[in-house]
Amino acid sequence: MNKPIDFVVLWVDCNDAEWQKEKRKYSGVSEVDNSVIRYQDWENLKYWFRSVEKYAPWVNCVHLVTNGQVPEWLNTECPKLNLVKHSDYMPSAALPTFNSNAIEVGICDIPALSKCFVLFNDDMFLTAPVSEEYYFKNGVPVDMVGFISAPQINHDNVFSFLMKNNNDVIFSHFTRKEIVTDNVMMWFRPWYGKTFLRSLIYALKKGRVGFVIPHLSTPYLKTDFKRVWDKEEEKMRATQHNRFRSKTDLTHFLFRNWRMSLGEFVPRKSKGKYFSVENTDDAKKIASAILKNKYPEICINEQCSGETFEEIKKIVNSAFEQKLPQKSMFER
Repeated sequence: MNKPIDFVVLWVDCNDAEWQKEKRKYSGVSEVDNSVIRYQDWENLKYWFRSVEKYAPWVNCVHLVTNGQVPEWLNTECPKLNLVKHSDYMPSAALPTFNSNAIEVGICDIPALSKCFVLFNDDMFLTAPVSEEYYFKNGVPVDMVGFISAPQINHDNVFSFLMKNNNDVIFSHFTRKEIVTDNVMMWFRPWYGKTFLRSLIYALKKGRVGFVIPHLSTPYLKTDFKRVWDKEEEKMRATQHNRFRSKTDLTHFLFRNWRMSLGEFVPRKSKGKYFSVENTDDAKKIASAILKNKYPEICINEQCSGETFEEIKKIVNSAFEQKLPQKSMFER
């Protein structure tokens, strides 16, 4: 029998005038990622909640993490909802923050958070029924591992810095030999498919390797976070105090990769789908996946803005409305 499993989701209302005022006050710092795309509003959070109720009704509690913003349609009296402000668990000196990495690295300190939880961003949606065992088996996170090439710095891509930062921390505590030899049967499963073959190739190459990042919801134990904090508190605090996404940040994937390096997971092949969305054709593929329950979960990562984004949003949200027309318990 699994322990209670909570969901944690981050959200911001970028149309809020007060939020925009605060953002303008603190922006303009060098070496930050302050792009428009990072703060565009899909206006579909209600569908995230509807999908949770429909496809994961077993969830113990949903922790909605914001800077204090509350969607006007949200049922704040819902027994399965916990509204969490950044100030509830982050250092006051780090606030306000506009950096998802800063918000995520300390979520283990959310009051009343269960020992087993799943971290979502608000662009990650359940799109078909999932069981508790999709995320945890006997209290152990279920996940797929794999090696890729070591992260290389791309000065036009902040994310490349973040992955290298994570990697540097991992390989200051582990060697590739330790990771592989201690957990051979966990890392090399033929039914991983292409990931299995790629992992074999990189396991045999000299030098460092990188870790597969699914870009989907991630199951965690609170202890996954706390042991890394115990070892690297100074670096974690530095990330918490970066108000905007910075090239010096660490990310929550560090906790996942650390756990993988120890072999503390139940292996499975990833079944979700990550969508990089640039045009309406991409949006139609997402709409089809939503309507046909093609994947248990999807991530929608837009690579556009302006009129194109608005067109894409209309297509995707129309599919959500068609599939999930009924209000959930999380709505007024």
